[in-house]
Amino acid sequence: MKQVKYLILFLLLSYSYTFSQMQDLGGQQEEGGSGLQDLAEPETELEIIQKADGSLERPKDHDEAMKYYREEYKAELDGVYFEDLWNAVVTSLSDQGCELMTKVQKTNNEGFLKGVMKSEFCVFVNDETTFDALRLYSVKMPVIRGGIWMNGRIQYKIILEEINEGEGTSINITGELSGSEENVTNEVHFWESNGWFETDLLYRVKKKVGK
Repeated sequence: MKQVKYLILFLLLSYSYTFSQMQDLGGQQEEGGSGLQDLAEPETELEIIQKADGSLERPKDHDEAMKYYREEYKAELDGVYFEDLWNAVVTSLSDQGCELMTKVQKTNNEGFLKGVMKSEFCVFVNDETTFDALRLYSVKMPVIRGGIWMNGRIQYKIILEEINEGEGTSINITGELSGSEENVTNEVHFWESNGWFETDLLYRVKKKVGK
């Protein structure tokens, strides 16, 4: 009889210990989960610093300039008419000392306006600072040992599309850097911009249409 009592007591103690261990494990899992959530860093947005005319402050270094890098530089501007945005692009480029090489307007299948513009090769540097300026605005500048860069240029392609009739207009800007190297290759090279020029143009255009 005593053996039966000891057996029952032993089973009760074992069950109690196992249950308390399971609770402890559950608490650790919950704490671990919250710890992983704390490790996630919030996304940081690019802080745009504009001048009075809407243009951007020049980046201090390449790391800062690379913060402007995006897959596309696009905005949908509600309440902005196609022709007003078209004119804002033309004057914004002219303000930069850059003119259009080609421009085409047409209607799409739905009858809404679409415009495609391509700028000239707009020179932004042609002095002893050329190499540093090209490196500043590049994703990855061509490596040419002993190369001497004579100038730096940006060429824009701008696409405008009417959003329904009179409801607004979208703008999409792409840019390509180029430079003339005259010591080793004696060629003009083309490569990807890191987005500072595209963002600068976009914000100057938006400023002109009140956005």
